[in-house]
Parts: sequence; structure tokens; C-alpha cells
Amino acid sequence: MKVQEAHADYLLGTAGQRDWPVMTIEEIADVNPPVDKAAIPDDLPVSFVPMPAVGAADGSIRVEETRPAGEVKKGFTAFLEGDVLFAKITPCMENGKMAVVPKLVNGYGFGSTEFHVLRPKPGMDAKYIYYYVSSQAFRGEAERYMTGAVGQKRVSTTYLKQSTIPVAPLDQQKRIVAEIEKQFSRLDEAVANLKRVKANLKRYKAAVLKAAVEGRLVETEAELARREGRSHETGVQLLQRILETRRSQWQGKGKYKEPAAPDTTNLPELRAIIPRIGELSRTRYIFSVTRRMLRQV
Repeated sequence: MKVQEAHADYLLGTAGQRDWPVMTIEEIADVNPPVDKAAIPDDLPVSFVPMPAVGAADGSIRVEETRPAGEVKKGFTAFLEGDVLFAKITPCMENGKMAVVPKLVNGYGFGSTEFHVLRPKPGMDAKYIYYYVSSQAFRGEAERYMTGAVGQKRVSTTYLKQSTIPVAPLDQQKRIVAEIEKQFSRLDEAVANLKRVKANLKRYKAAVLKAAVEGRLVETEAELARREGRSHETGVQLLQRILETRRSQWQGKGKYKEPAAPDTTNLPELRAIIPRIGELSRTRYIFSVTRRMLRQV
């Protein structure tokens, strides 16, 4: 269950605990009411809403697409502004494809035949009905009573009409809707903040890795020595000291044999190999160390 759904379920569940009457859906809304299609001119552009135009569990709906009324009067579901669309087929119903119909092009809308239409009766707030029928609890119960073949199961009109809903006074309905939407706004803001933090963390990781590859992540021994005003042993001095120690402490067979000098013939210019050194051995080592450090960030 999404966090938004949990908030809506909780608030509507609280409403159900009051001494408000529990009524059937058909008592508080007209289910799949007729529309006078003969009164709509065939050439009149009207909103067209296919199933993908309704969001899953977020109440969003796109009504910008239009078609001539004559093309959609037959074979599609008709609805008006303020109606509640309820996807009746699996898996759209389980996914929460429900929405309150906003302002429509020329006042009329047609869409998928897989929508039930709920038209609130006087004293009912459309969003109150929407939040109730789109809640996880209501959808979970409706799923148990779906009928039809596998992959084509639907919530029947009869079941939807007979389903019950706690009916608060209209002012309380509006207060509940306002509280749900306030919580949603807070959640949206929190999600946006988390996305910003994630983006900043990604940039920070990239900056740390870049600094590591360029040798700027930590100070070198020479830089530390200069800052602390002390001397330090260079690589050449360290190598010389190791050789002197090995000579003085040699206990092997025969005379100590000096290590062979490196073959420096036919070497490329240093400028030509520095990029490869940076890309291969040095970068591999630094990257492995830095990756371990970043896991702790």
C-alpha cells in the first residue's frame, strides 16, 4: 500500500467510526446514469478519456484529447464534470484507476467502456466518494467479488450499487477531503525533498571520486610535511634506505647481488604515458578505495 493510500484509508476509516449513517453507493450516487446523447451535436468536439488517461492510485485524469461526439456516442461510456470514474476491470481496478472528472471540453466526456460512472446525489461531495472507493480497503473488498474469466474479471454494477459507505454531513465530508489533500501535499513535498537530497548525494559522490582520481582527496606526505614544517622521506630516499638495509643484513648464499637496473631504452615520453597511468593502475586503485569510502556516506 502506498503512503498516500494509507493516509486516505485512515482518515476515511475514522469517519466510519462516527455515528454517521452507513448507506449503499446507489443511495448516495447514481451509478452509470444515462446522458442525453441526442442533445449533443455530432460535430461537437468532446473530451475523450481512454483507460491510460487515468492515473493509478493518484486521482489524475487527462481530458485534453477530443473527438467529434458523433464518433463516440456509441460504444463508449458517457460522463459529465463532477462524476467519479471507477475502473471496473482487472488489473485497473486493483491499481486504483479512479478519478473525479474535471472540466470537460464543451461539457461532455466519453471514455472506456471499462469505467463505472458515479454521479453524486445532493449532499455528497464527489471527492469524498472518490477517496472512499479508491481506498485500498474498498478495492481489496471489491476484488474478492469480481466476476468473469481470468484476465477479464470485473466489478459488477450490482456489487458496486450495494457496496456501503459511511456518510458524513456535507461539511464534514469537505473537511475530511481537505485533510486528506493537505496530507498528500505534505507527502509530495517530502518526496520532492528526498529527490533533491538524492541528486545532491549523487553529485557529492561524483565530486569525491573526481578528487580522489586527481589526487586531491587527501594530502600527500610532502604536503603534510610542508604544512607541519618538518622534513619527509622521498621515494628515492626510501628506496635507497631499503637497499642499504638489505645489503647490511644480507645472510643469503654468496655475495649480495644488486638488483638489476630497469631497462630504460625505447621508452615513450612521459607525457604520452601519464594519461594511461591515470586511467589504469592509479585509477583502479583509487577507485576501489574510494568506492569503499562512499558506501559509508
